[in-house]
Amino acid sequence: MSDLVSIDGAGFDRLRGLLAHTRDAYEVVHEAGAATWAPLDPSRPFAWDAALPLDGVKHFFLPDREILLQWRGDTAAEVRPDAAPVALVGVRPCDAVALAYQDRFFADDPYYRARRADALIVATSCSGACARGFCNQVDAGPMLRDGFDLGLTRLGDGIVVEIASPAGAAALAAAVPAHPLGATQ
Repeated sequence: MSDLVSIDGAGFDRLRGLLAHTRDAYEVVHEAGAATWAPLDPSRPFAWDAALPLDGVKHFFLPDREILLQWRGDTAAEVRPDAAPVALVGVRPCDAVALAYQDRFFADDPYYRARRADALIVATSCSGACARGFCNQVDAGPMLRDGFDLGLTRLGDGIVVEIASPAGAAALAAAVPAHPLGATQ
């Protein structure tokens, strides 16, 4: 699935608002002179030109520590992750490609799959190469290629949205009424 639609800034703001109210949503922001992931605040303008966060997206799906088993006497019980629906807004092309690699590598890991199952990746094309980027090494940018549900490319006052999954289509349809390519909402 790969459809293209055009939305305006108000449509994108509605999408961000919807994600902030229906999921544990995070976006790239500038804090203390660096780019990082922070809870999505729809009242804050989206940082289209934020630098590449050093921490990427891996930590959302592969935590540093995790309880896998609980022991009671001589019996061990597996502990499955309690994964809330998450949305990541502002994923860069290199991180989106890295996420696609992770999805293939950890395809048989039930803990990883539980966290990825209800995750929505809203990626943004880069306006140019960044100093710390590695897109040329992994054929990942500056335009989006893989590893996202919705891909955003800002063009002037509008935004071209590539719908790459049924989950992305559903989120966009809930926030912005369906419309043909080229129509601005």
